[in-house]
Amino acid sequence: MVVEASSRRRFLGGASSLCALSLAEPAQQQAGQGEYDVLVWDSTPAGIATAIAASRAGLRAAIVTEDKHVGGMQTSGLGNTNAGQRETVGGLAREFHHRIHKYYTNLYGANSANVQACQNGFYFEPHVAERVYLEWMREAGVACLSEEWIESVEKNGPRLMAVRTARGNRIGARIFVDASYEGDLLKLTGCSYHLGREAASKYGEPLAGVRFPPERAGQADRKLQAFDYRLCLTDVAGNRVPFAEPANYDPSDYFFQGARLKHAPPQRLHQALPLNPMPNRKTDSRTGEWVGASWDYPEAGPAERKRIEDAHRNYSAGYIWFLLQDAPLPAPLREELSRWGLAKDEFTDNGNWPYHIYVREGRRLAGDFVITQQDVTERRFFEDGIALGNFYLDVHPVDMLVTHDMVVAEGGLGNVRVKPYEIPYRSLIPKRSEAVNLLVPVCLSASHIAFSTIRMEPVWMMLGHACGVAASLALESGASVQDVDGRLLRKRLAGDGQIVDARPFTRKWPFR
Repeated sequence: MVVEASSRRRFLGGASSLCALSLAEPAQQQAGQGEYDVLVWDSTPAGIATAIAASRAGLRAAIVTEDKHVGGMQTSGLGNTNAGQRETVGGLAREFHHRIHKYYTNLYGANSANVQACQNGFYFEPHVAERVYLEWMREAGVACLSEEWIESVEKNGPRLMAVRTARGNRIGARIFVDASYEGDLLKLTGCSYHLGREAASKYGEPLAGVRFPPERAGQADRKLQAFDYRLCLTDVAGNRVPFAEPANYDPSDYFFQGARLKHAPPQRLHQALPLNPMPNRKTDSRTGEWVGASWDYPEAGPAERKRIEDAHRNYSAGYIWFLLQDAPLPAPLREELSRWGLAKDEFTDNGNWPYHIYVREGRRLAGDFVITQQDVTERRFFEDGIALGNFYLDVHPVDMLVTHDMVVAEGGLGNVRVKPYEIPYRSLIPKRSEAVNLLVPVCLSASHIAFSTIRMEPVWMMLGHACGVAASLALESGASVQDVDGRLLRKRLAGDGQIVDARPFTRKWPFR
């Protein structure tokens, strides 16, 4: 059976480019034809960790990605890592940050300001992250076909056999992994998924569903939290590209931001435009979030996604121009902002703009087990726990509502603290009737509320690590991914340095 995508290409055209290593040998396979033990869709940090873990287990692993530059958000401006308690980060995720730290230490010296700024490798410049990833993939022997789009899949019953790309490449594998932010492969494979917010009653989650107005509180919808771009800015004159007015700039587009700034005038520039410090006097800066403009993105085809990305880019650039020209911003802060600009040595082939829009939430797998609010706040220990999360419940605004006397950023949720909790292997697997050889580390089976704390890159990397090891266990025993022994997987991961046990971080709790 062949299942085809409903939409066409996103990439720019021309021949596929090969990153890290050629996708396969012999020569007739170099364009992408081939068979692999593990095929990973998309080069997010989770995807890279999956492929490296699989390769280290002796498997032939390859990545197919729509992007030209690997690394997802970690090479697209998200250098201020949302790790929460760093002690919970282990395995390949810990190794990545160690490699970042080593890079800065070797280049600048152990006592340099840049090594101090990198915070043991948890803060980094985008191009450094990409360099580390490419070298790491090369060492591991991971093949990568970039600027490609999976257009259809071949299945034999619930078993995924191969994918076909938009350029006609057929790539087969024994285990497949959807490591994309959007969940494209799981949809093509025919797996059940959820999009948007569940009703509070669905899983008994007090914080789920619509939050405002009161008469709709707790209801379900398909709306998503806001997306944005994470800009890499600098105030180093020789490396600064001045901000410019974007096309079709209209200050009225920023009515809500203007109202907020007028109601609570910022005392520091960081309150209007975060300037999270990175090495070499750069920043990880969140731009103005365009609430409501992300809702159609996950289900959109490549062309429509490109349109949404371009619109967000224009909106984000316009927000900075708004702060410089039209916002009710105190003059000293406007003057301070004028000293900043885009980093000239980042994203050099993309107008110094990040490659990837920040997809905070896409499709979410609907497996036999769904992680819920209670699983991350109360029932925090699992027999098949394979990685730890610990970030607070963090949902950015979902909708913007105007009432007779106020403007409400609806759906946002932040600073609801959680203790370290375990993420069970069973949340990464689809229903047996839908796919027996697919794993999903990013768009895993979790509710909207639970997903808001899981959705951090170090956690996704650890889940990718788990997928690579789970793939090796499945292939060793000839089992489906549903039949992999979660306890054995947990033990193998612990041997790899993964932090899998939350009990040392809190009082004991019975396994569920």
